[in-house]
Amino acid sequence: TKAEKLVIDAEREFFDNATSGDMDSGSLKLAWDCLNILPPTTEIKKEKDLIEATHIIITEFNIQHQPGIPLMPIQVRQAPDRLEFVSKLLHTKRDVYNNHQKVLELVRRLGYAEDDVLAKVKTLSMLASTALVEEDYMQSYRLCQLAVEMAQNKPTQRPKAYNDQVDQSAWQICFNLGKLNTFEDVNRRLDVLSMAMSLSPV
Repeated sequence: TKAEKLVIDAEREFFDNATSGDMDSGSLKLAWDCLNILPPTTEIKKEKDLIEATHIIITEFNIQHQPGIPLMPIQVRQAPDRLEFVSKLLHTKRDVYNNHQKVLELVRRLGYAEDDVLAKVKTLSMLASTALVEEDYMQSYRLCQLAVEMAQNKPTQRPKAYNDQVDQSAWQICFNLGKLNTFEDVNRRLDVLSMAMSLSPV
């Protein structure tokens, strides 16, 4: 346990002072190397996931803090809502909605638990919304189906407020798609509206 704490403290020092999101060089690589000193514990795996997520966001997808201002790794760690990076990703790489599994994997690496249905449904709703804006109605419909399926199978032991947020995220995007006259597949529009009704408040 002491060794794990020393390793993670050293890794965080490198991570938090990194000026680049590239895990193949500089401080982020040193942070990664620190974590490889010990066999991977649960906490070490979490830190590794965050390094990989940071690399994907900053280096692969070139997400910036503001136009022309680079995003720093410490900003990823300290973000109160890390799903904001998914939102930024969809603004810079709009076609990523076609690869929902990769985006959900990124969300997991950002520290959201496997059973965090709210994070997953919010992510799918963002992807479906982007597909809708891009007028890819069939893909938006498929993403709505996935979001609703997750919402309907959510664990019941969560607080009511949490479950209400899950339902809200799912039914709202279904309603937005179903009311679009430009989506000419009437049967699927009716289907997606019925999905919205199954989760919306009375």
